[in-house]
Amino acid sequence: MDVLRAAEIVRRNGIAVEVAYAGSGELADSLDAYAKSVGLSVHFHGFVNQTALPAIYAAADVIVLPSSGAETWGLVINEAMACGVPAVVSDAVGCGPDLVEPGVTGACFLLGDIAGLAKAIETVLSLDTTPTRARVQERIAAYSPAAAAAGIVEGVDQLRRLLLPKRLKQRKD
Repeated sequence: MDVLRAAEIVRRNGIAVEVAYAGSGELADSLDAYAKSVGLSVHFHGFVNQTALPAIYAAADVIVLPSSGAETWGLVINEAMACGVPAVVSDAVGCGPDLVEPGVTGACFLLGDIAGLAKAIETVLSLDTTPTRARVQERIAAYSPAAAAAGIVEGVDQLRRLLLPKRLKQRKD
């Protein structure tokens, strides 16, 4: 609901806005009713198979996760950013400090601050699209499966370098 309330503010500030939800849940009916009552353009995609998500992300100008932090990281932000989409996240979203650089790869706002959320959305929508998407992809590259695998290999190599001399010394003794 916070997204719709913020979108209403953004629209009142003269910025055209459409909202899309991928997934479904118990709030769908109340979200739809609210959107209709204030005249917002909202698309409810319902359940979307993972193979179809990249097309939905890539069509977006921004992904918004106003989460309370119940999911500790916010993997949906990784997924959208892998498609070049900048993010707006609450300060409770775990990936925010790592992935969202204000004014570069997105914006952050205080959880529950609807006006702050609206301002964050406006900020991201005002960014120059092409360089922003490139910066987003640069940032998320450090969090790719390949980067994670390389980090694991590097960690194992470091452990091996640290432990091998100790094992050799123990054998000599």
